[in-house]
Amino acid sequence: MRKRLRRPGMCLAGALLLLAGILPAALPVAAAPDTANLYLIAIGDNGKSGPLVGCGDSLVTVPGIDIGSQPTTEAKIIAALNALFAIHTATYGQSGLYDPLYQASLTVDSARLDGTRAVVHLSGSFNLRGVCDDPRVLVQIKATVLQFPGVTRADIVYQGDLLDAVLSGGGPHPSWRFFPETDHLVANGFLRYWETFGGLPVFGYPITEEFTENGVTVQYFERARFEWHPGSDPSHFDVLLGLLGDEVAQHDGLLATAPFQPIHAASDAHCTFYAVTGHRLCFGFRDYWQGHGGLAVLGYPISEEFTQNGVTVQYFERQRLEYHPENPPAWQVEGGLLGVQVLAMRGGH
Repeated sequence: MRKRLRRPGMCLAGALLLLAGILPAALPVAAAPDTANLYLIAIGDNGKSGPLVGCGDSLVTVPGIDIGSQPTTEAKIIAALNALFAIHTATYGQSGLYDPLYQASLTVDSARLDGTRAVVHLSGSFNLRGVCDDPRVLVQIKATVLQFPGVTRADIVYQGDLLDAVLSGGGPHPSWRFFPETDHLVANGFLRYWETFGGLPVFGYPITEEFTENGVTVQYFERARFEWHPGSDPSHFDVLLGLLGDEVAQHDGLLATAPFQPIHAASDAHCTFYAVTGHRLCFGFRDYWQGHGGLAVLGYPISEEFTQNGVTVQYFERQRLEYHPENPPAWQVEGGLLGVQVLAMRGGH
């Protein structure tokens, strides 16, 4: 009697079925490495090989640099900058292209995306060779960040200021100021208004860049929204403040509550009555209102004083004043963070 032989294919199939019951359903597959460009300088090329930079030079793209597998755009930015900062020879390979950063010792502390704006914080030293290297490295670093899809603006922060200002050596810029506390820039009329009519105590730090909202150029601060209305008020740099007190009161359903109902009263030594809104302004809130811009900055009162979340408050057209007796005397009355609150109400920017 002939023995029945098992076909090899049947053994293989059985083995595969056995393994399928033991191994995970899917084995991880190594992700393909990402690549990025380096940006170097053709000295004296006068824009023939790339964008004109520096002192009559060209910015030249070197493609295909392996930066490993990076899960996010922020991680790709960091990896590409690290690849650039890792070059420590004056010329790159056999290309003859110059790297003005070859003597630098720089670290990328962080990179984040704010919409299509990338904000990168650097530390370390540049050790550049001359004034022509300043514009070269600025363009190099920005081009490295801007190469990634979805990034349209690169703000490079170094020593608490934008790298543009640090490398220029000109000190504070007269028409703009960068706030490293929130990574935002305030410029032109908005900056002049901020500096002239209250600064940090009244308006807080900027929490957005300028952008267009309902057809108006605006910028949000912790305690205010600046709006640019050309020709409206040159003495205030054509800046008006948004009616954030009104917006928050309406959003939170406060307008129908008792403190917001108009009253009939008269002014006295301690209180001023504003018939236009039917509300009084008294004692410490009145002192603050009179000393911090009054009607233009805070607007008329739209409520009486009342207790909200355990704090004595009063709403105005543009702000909510809060009494904090636990604070030092100069800070016992302060504006609420209505810019933060309204921006969150609108889903951020």
